[in-house]
Amino acid sequence: MGPHRLLAPLDPFFTEPAVATAIDSLGASLRARDINTYAHSSRLIPYASKIGEVLSLSPDRLHILQCGALLHDIGKLVVHEQILSKPAPLSDPEWSVMRQHPASGYRIAAAASVPDAIARISLTHHEWYDGSGYPLGLKGKRISLEARICALVDVLDALTSTRSYRQPISFTEAALAIQAERGTHFDPLVVDAFLSVPVEVWVGLRPADALPSPTARDTIFDRFDKPNTKVIRSAGAHPPHFSDPVPHHVPSSAVHCSF
Repeated sequence: MGPHRLLAPLDPFFTEPAVATAIDSLGASLRARDINTYAHSSRLIPYASKIGEVLSLSPDRLHILQCGALLHDIGKLVVHEQILSKPAPLSDPEWSVMRQHPASGYRIAAAASVPDAIARISLTHHEWYDGSGYPLGLKGKRISLEARICALVDVLDALTSTRSYRQPISFTEAALAIQAERGTHFDPLVVDAFLSVPVEVWVGLRPADALPSPTARDTIFDRFDKPNTKVIRSAGAHPPHFSDPVPHHVPSSAVHCSF
């Protein structure tokens, strides 16, 4: 499958109920496979939503962002549990395996008929604004705004959460660390939106039990239950198989972002 199929132009379409079922099923699979990754993904939803609101995203794009936040790490379904739960920094071979999860996530989401704009967040949430991220080395606005937002809140939650190999830092310390990566790891627009929100608001958005409430789940999925809800996917593309290769380089002409 060529890169033009992997990153096809975006076209609008109207969702069918099967899309909600697919996203719900993938979320349930992630929860059953690794509760910590599921909890992390769930915490990203209010963080990403807040930045999306600051940036005045439309309701449709905000919904895409929320679903993408939930599924951004879905590729970890195929990462061995010993790597996911290792109580120490990963070795180089283990990092090589871990770095495959964005491409795996795209394949899993696409094969489940998740809209392409959501699946792309799984693929590109580890891209850096300066082009030094992975797996495709995309730069700047060649990364969708939704993925650029998820990249920041992914790090925000990682820094402020207990991991098997380190203790969390405060939200104030995390904000300073994120500010230091403005223009390199993170989009300056997204960083400025993040910094415009008081630290106490970010602290308040973190659920006490780190798991989503039924209300949070309904916020994501209720729009899929309504007719004529507009989201985005690639036009006419067949879902790739899990074994399809993801190119390390995509020509700029093949990349079409919504922002």
